[in-house]
Amino acid sequence: MKRILSWILLGFMGLNLLSAQGFSAFVDRNKVQVGGNFQVSFRLDNVQRQPIDYPDFKDFQVLSGPNVNQAFSMTNGRTSQSITFSFILRAVKEGKFSIGAASTEINGKKIKTTPIKVEVVKGAAPAPNGSNPNAAQNQSNQNAVSKDIEAQIKEAI
Repeated sequence: MKRILSWILLGFMGLNLLSAQGFSAFVDRNKVQVGGNFQVSFRLDNVQRQPIDYPDFKDFQVLSGPNVNQAFSMTNGRTSQSITFSFILRAVKEGKFSIGAASTEINGKKIKTTPIKVEVVKGAAPAPNGSNPNAAQNQSNQNAVSKDIEAQIKEAI
């Protein structure tokens, strides 16, 4: 029985090695108001937890982070896993800024994320009825990230 369980475990580990490995960075929105909060995330796909060299968030106030989220999926015998490290940042001054690349090492090779551009604009008066004037844009950004993730998963399969 132990031998069978060992073979099953080795099989899952082998399938995991065949999955696409990656390291990416993304924000929940690229345009934020002065004093507004946004989230920047760094995700490792199909890689064991690795130390990450985070960029300097010198143009923003760090409110929290790194916050860790781990996900594991098994579909039709194929496994995938991801570890996401997120930071909640506050925009403190108006302008166009770049969040630098984060880096880590995967299989002995140092890899970096692409820097992310964030535009900070002057704050506007609160929207009536507590609605969020950026809700449509935020949903659009989340949909784009979701579609990108789905494409990566389909590519891995």
